[in-house]
Amino acid sequence: MASIRVFSLFVFILSLFLLYESFGIKTEFAYEPLGPRAFPLSALILIALGFFLLFFFAEKTEVKWNQQALIKIAFLLIVFFLFAFLFEIIGFIPSSIIFLFCAALIFGARLIPAFVFAVLCAILFFVGFDTLMQITLPQGTFFEKFFYKKG
Repeated sequence: MASIRVFSLFVFILSLFLLYESFGIKTEFAYEPLGPRAFPLSALILIALGFFLLFFFAEKTEVKWNQQALIKIAFLLIVFFLFAFLFEIIGFIPSSIIFLFCAALIFGARLIPAFVFAVLCAILFFVGFDTLMQITLPQGTFFEKFFYKKG
């Protein structure tokens, strides 16, 4: 119980600091309807609210980490950092497919449903960001030499 409150207080204070810093995000011109700071602001507000509520309404729980759970967390962190590394290189859709597929397998999904889920989610997220919110996502520098002609 105490560890949950300490952790939630730490994350709440961290999110407030990051929220303060995100108000300084500015751009020379508006290349997206919402601007570059809308997503960090909204995400940090939700994170701060969630951990604020967790601080006051956490039930008495004891978290017992077993070996299998720690291994899953370690693999998930590796996959997440792989996603972050590959994001600019191979683009949003391929890196998202790799991330979602591996994450689904880590959590026990079967091979074919995990792949279908990864492909559909990556494409739907891309369409949602690109078409609905008009937020451009990276196409990947690796594929530029194959699909884009130089001026």
